[in-house]
Amino acid sequence: MKPETCWPDALLFNRSTFMKGWSGQKHGSLYDELLDHYFDHPAEIQKMLETKDTSFLWLSPTWFHSPKPLPSSSRGQVYLAQCLVSLAADATLEQWIPQVDSWTFQKIYRVALMTSSALRDLHHVNRVHPNLQPKNVLITRGQVELTDEQQVMSGERLYGRYPYFAPELRVDKRSNIYALGIILWQLVSGVLFPASVAVCPKVYRIHSLKSVDRAYQDIFLQCLHKDPDQRPTADQVCHSLIHLLLRKNLALNQQEHSLEVRSRQVEIT
Repeated sequence: MKPETCWPDALLFNRSTFMKGWSGQKHGSLYDELLDHYFDHPAEIQKMLETKDTSFLWLSPTWFHSPKPLPSSSRGQVYLAQCLVSLAADATLEQWIPQVDSWTFQKIYRVALMTSSALRDLHHVNRVHPNLQPKNVLITRGQVELTDEQQVMSGERLYGRYPYFAPELRVDKRSNIYALGIILWQLVSGVLFPASVAVCPKVYRIHSLKSVDRAYQDIFLQCLHKDPDQRPTADQVCHSLIHLLLRKNLALNQQEHSLEVRSRQVEIT
């Protein structure tokens, strides 16, 4: 197993397992503590890491503002700092989406990851969301939670509103992924779908954005595949977003993106 396939497992923002069982008493450095805590075979993972030209950064500094490295081992470095994404209390994603023209791409991708992680956690306990849409994604004190959950069995008829319905018109994990794809697109397009407007191409057109990273667009397009079996799982979406965030260069044209978002928002008003 390659290191790049291992590290994302430690960065999936799963609140049920993050730092669970932490003791911090086995090793002399925080780097070694984290390595030992998260992997069943830390010695083998470290050997693979030592074959790389540069030491591993446990958390990518590009996620953080003014990163301050902690004393660590010579084999790697741990960063603790204030996160770039400052989330308001008791807001919904629907309230946030119109503001994305002023967001950095890092913030957009991080919120996309947090939303995807919340859905992944739901799927891990074998549950599905019956009405996944931005107004049911609650942001509270830096945490993302999915609301409007009911005891829905996979395959039951759905309720909610267009365009979050999957083409197969069923409620299951795969239809949740379709709705997630719509949300991921909204996070870069800034589009809110008006509840009172009849379905028409002008309002509900899902289009590509020239100013957005191709890798991110591939993620939401895969989620929107017409064939449910061709859509990724929530775990796979999270892994793809993590790899995107860990890239050293996310510097796209922010001004061009802002103009593109505003142009589409004006188009549907």
